[in-house]
Amino acid sequence: MGSAHGVRTGAACFLTFIALACGKPARPAPRAVGASSGGGDQARVTPASKPAPPFVSLVAGGDVSCGIAAAGALYCWGRNDQGQLGDSSMEDRLLPAAVGVGLAWRAVAPGGTHSCAITEQGSVYCWGSSVRGEMGNDTIGGSAAPVRVGGAPPFTAIASGDAHSCGLTAAGTLWCWGDNRHGELGRGDTLPSHKPVAVAPGIEFRSMTLTSHATCAISVDGKLYCWGRDNGGALGYLASNACSEPGTAQSWCAPMIRRTVADKRFRHAALGFEHGCGVSDSAATYCWGMNGSGQLGIGSRDSAGPTAVVGGLRFISLVAGAAFTCGLTNAGDVYCWGSNAEGQLGRGGGADAPEPVVLASASRFLSVSAGKEHACALTADHEVYCWGSNSHGQLGSIVKLRAFSPAVVVFPR
Repeated sequence: MGSAHGVRTGAACFLTFIALACGKPARPAPRAVGASSGGGDQARVTPASKPAPPFVSLVAGGDVSCGIAAAGALYCWGRNDQGQLGDSSMEDRLLPAAVGVGLAWRAVAPGGTHSCAITEQGSVYCWGSSVRGEMGNDTIGGSAAPVRVGGAPPFTAIASGDAHSCGLTAAGTLWCWGDNRHGELGRGDTLPSHKPVAVAPGIEFRSMTLTSHATCAISVDGKLYCWGRDNGGALGYLASNACSEPGTAQSWCAPMIRRTVADKRFRHAALGFEHGCGVSDSAATYCWGMNGSGQLGIGSRDSAGPTAVVGGLRFISLVAGAAFTCGLTNAGDVYCWGSNAEGQLGRGGGADAPEPVVLASASRFLSVSAGKEHACALTADHEVYCWGSNSHGQLGSIVKLRAFSPAVVVFPR
């Protein structure tokens, strides 16, 4: 889910990576849709629509999608029961809604019940729920419109999980705030923080990726560090602290940051709900953790420690959702693997896939991003496509139906 690294991303997953302009074989581009994937009926539908403006970045997270247009305008669509779209309402939006009009945005990070973004000057704003400090402004009350986070240095990248967020400075210092019941802030305790706190200030980081209740970051020398809730081995090592929420089964957490997959150094990484993946410095892709839907991409559904993804594909970025993974190649092709119950593999239909399958689209892509059960990608022509679950309108479609193939996002007239 949420991840980031670079100037124009935010993520639920890792941030946007730019593919080099290379040729690719032509493919058909079906746009199949299926039955409604549920969700409330309160979403506002606008029948008339028009093509989206040119986008420079695109991020999916939770049940929300957001994009930044060439002029720095920010748009979000999807789930909004906590005000996480930031358009001053609390109604789901099937089509993109403008956020923070008047500000020029650099990167955005939609999370679970909140979202955050940074301006071109590096100032950070958050909106949505703030029960556990997600707003980062030392208050408990939430907001359906962007509120500036005080006490934070200028950030170059931003990422959000379900109820925590992290920002990265140009100097490589990582700052996090919000929920910390599982140690997701990496400071050794389980107390929430309502304002940003520096994480491991002695380590210089170059990128980060967040999921629901965990965080991973890559240092400038390629070491991967992870902390937080260890669902299914997603952290890549055995956490030793017992932790659980009331009424839930006991789980394991790591409140202190710790290096993982220590025999490898990584260029990119992605953290899912119960699995993790990374591209090593040798360009090989490895995944680890739970694998019931084939989200490790190792050709089977057996859970495993770090194991190479089959197919020998070389990815320049990775993103992960609840039980699926996607990667972008240098040629602009997107491959996905794992669960396909909501069409999140974008293959045009079919069952789960325990190995990478190419996206059912003839477009060349610049970036890909994953939410919980949906994904979005930005084409070389700066068009926005989304696929998978549409339970809250996160695909940006006039009709509230899931999509098994990439479908273009449309705008209200």
